[in-house]
Amino acid sequence: MAFFNSDSEIPAQLRANLKKTDDGRFEMDDAGVVELAKFAASHVSIVSKNREAVVRAEKAAKELQAKYDGIDPERHRELEKAHEEAENAKLSEQERIEKNTAAMQKKHQHEIGQAATAMAEYQKIAEATTATLKNKTLHAAIRAASNAAGVFPNASDEMMSLAVRSGFGVDDSGEVYMRDSDGDPVFGSDGKSPMSLLEWMNSSSLKEDKGFLYAHNTYGGGAVTNDGAGQAKSISMEQYNKLSHTDRRKHLNDGGLIRE
Repeated sequence: MAFFNSDSEIPAQLRANLKKTDDGRFEMDDAGVVELAKFAASHVSIVSKNREAVVRAEKAAKELQAKYDGIDPERHRELEKAHEEAENAKLSEQERIEKNTAAMQKKHQHEIGQAATAMAEYQKIAEATTATLKNKTLHAAIRAASNAAGVFPNASDEMMSLAVRSGFGVDDSGEVYMRDSDGDPVFGSDGKSPMSLLEWMNSSSLKEDKGFLYAHNTYGGGAVTNDGAGQAKSISMEQYNKLSHTDRRKHLNDGGLIRE
């Protein structure tokens, strides 16, 4: 490139190649210098008027020629094109990698979501199954204790409801427990062992309050009534089953008996 103090030093048709610098001079790029040198060679009259400018242009042209001496312009353009294509290919590869990575991440997120949904469903089923097993375990334990305590077979459902309301349950290890309203464990008469269903059903307080549930009740019935012949009134199990709940309670509390 070359610098000029004034744009008047350059022919008007070549001034398009000039660019004014911050210091007030005018800069001509390499292409402009070449054009100026060509112009100077073919316009002697103009050269004579602008000798100093031409000299500078010729000098710049020689320097430019020396700078690019030995360089094949066509080969240079091919190299530049190959470099540009390589850069574009590199960018395309990066875009492909990013696209594939995004697709893989999306797929993995979907799979993780499916796994989480399946796990939640499994957890739900497991909890329901555990609750069912605990319920069956408790009912079986209540039935066994009811039989041992002499509870009427047809009163087992009511005894189950009463036991659950009283705080009996089953822990994760399958053991039956009893807890009070504060969630603290209830112990048996020895003060150390957990309260068992059988001990609870055999307690005098329960028999006094729910004596009508027991086949051989000696609590809460008062004096045994009779049917007028000095005998306690007795009915068959079939007759008992036909009575209402209120009549069943009255019959048992009055000391009535049930025949097998």
